[in-house]
Amino acid sequence: MNHNIVFRELHSAEEDIVCKIVIDSFNEFIAPGYSSEGISEFNNYVQADVLRKRLKNKSYSFVALDKDKIVGVIELRDINHISLLFVKNEYQKMGIARKFVELAIDRAKLLKPSINMIEVNSSPYGVKIYEHIGFIAIDVEQVVHGIKFIPMKLTLNFK
Repeated sequence: MNHNIVFRELHSAEEDIVCKIVIDSFNEFIAPGYSSEGISEFNNYVQADVLRKRLKNKSYSFVALDKDKIVGVIELRDINHISLLFVKNEYQKMGIARKFVELAIDRAKLLKPSINMIEVNSSPYGVKIYEHIGFIAIDVEQVVHGIKFIPMKLTLNFK
């Protein structure tokens, strides 16, 4: 991993920046395989005001920074569900997604020590990334409101 990358919780007033990164990444890698309904549904989910509401209601988000520039984000919802994980194109394949998942697991264990798995509804694009981190598909591809996803989980081993 690039040693200049720093991870921390998302600060208030950074939601607009994060949402732009998510939408840009989504448009580049995921949207081409989605219907107009799916694209619209996703864009509604990643509006800054909607993210702010989730963060006030038991959702947690971390960002990755290169110097002072946000280059990625993860959102953990309902203690054990990754609802967003996006890294800018030029920062992919540097271990940032793996570190984000580790941070999400650490937060989940802090909030619920007995937690035994983390789940995600991965886009088709993200499946290989999640598999590389250790997630397994638990069902076939599904489409809800135009959003294509594969339910996946990571079983947590306690040592």
